[in-house]
Formats: sequence, structure tokens, C-alpha cells
Amino acid sequence: YLSRYFNRVMGHSFTEYVAALRVDLSILQLLGSKDSVQTVALDSGFSSARSYLRAFQRQYHCSPSEFRHRHNGHPEKPVHSYLL
Repeated sequence: YLSRYFNRVMGHSFTEYVAALRVDLSILQLLGSKDSVQTVALDSGFSSARSYLRAFQRQYHCSPSEFRHRHNGHPEKPVHSYLL
């Protein structure tokens, strides 16, 4: 019952919600360090870089590496603007 309620209220499953939060929080590490994508994925709670990549692409329509390349060196775009 709780999962159906969550899905109805939030518009997506609890699992999808948690993955989206993890991806959003990973951006801080992705842009603020030179850590590998795999390290960022594991530090963010994903079981593998592959699951992180899928979740990231679903949310941002690009790979974490592409996102890092596009947004590093742009201090006029604060990190918090990418979060929820």
C-alpha cells in the first residue's frame, strides 16, 4: 500500500526517487573533485558504475563525464542549480 501511495503522490516509485536523489547529490563530488566516475558512483550509493550511468543519463540526458566536461570551469553556474 505504501509504495502505491508514494507512486501516486510523487509520480514515480520510491526506488526511482532514491536514485534521482543519489544522482543529484553525486554532482557535488563529480564537479568538485577529480574522482573517477566509478568512485563517484560507489560513493553515491550505487552498486555499480553501470547502474549510476543509467540513472544519470535518465535524469540529465548525458553521461557523467560529459556533464563534468560541460560544467567544470563555469563558476557562474553554481552547483546547487543542478540539484532538485
